[in-house]
Formats: sequence, structure tokens, C-alpha cells
Amino acid sequence: MWQVFEDGLYVEGKASGVGVTKAILLVTKGRLGSAFACNVKAKLNAHYVTCPKTYLKAVVAVASELAAFEGRGQRTIEDLAVEAGRPAEVGRVVDMVLGPR
Repeated sequence: MWQVFEDGLYVEGKASGVGVTKAILLVTKGRLGSAFACNVKAKLNAHYVTCPKTYLKAVVAVASELAAFEGRGQRTIEDLAVEAGRPAEVGRVVDMVLGPR
């Protein structure tokens, strides 16, 4: 997906990493994320996210953190979102926790 968005949608040049990761977040309906804007990169110490390989590395790191969080709380992110009355996919939840300024 990274390559399709990076090469195929921007008229002049390549799309930015932030744009590509946000497009992936939207196309997967929030299942795969976060969008790696500068504030998310800073909070995750993920300034290295610049290409498909480094994006995958960061997504795996986020998945590991989420698994640990869910293990400690004995509930999934999806369950918490439903309980709050705002069902959302995991990637979107992560994006909102880390992304807004």
C-alpha cells in the first residue's frame, strides 16, 4: 500500500510519509495505524519511519505495546471503545491517543 500511495496520488513528486500513513489508516478503516505525523513519531521515538520497511517496524512495535497494555488490563482496545460508546478500530484509537496536539 505504501508504494501505491507514495507514487500514485501526488501529481508532482512523491507523497510524504505522513500522507501515506494517514491514507493507510483511512483505507483500512482505522485497523492499521497510526498516521505517523511528527507528534506521533516523537511520542513513539519513531523518527525513522520513512519507507515501507521502517513503517512495518513501527507498526510491529505499536502492536507489541498494545498487546502488553491489553494483557495488563485484561481487555482489548476494541472492547474499551465499545464500552465508551465510540466503537473504533485499534489504529484509529492509537492515532487519537498519540496524535492530537
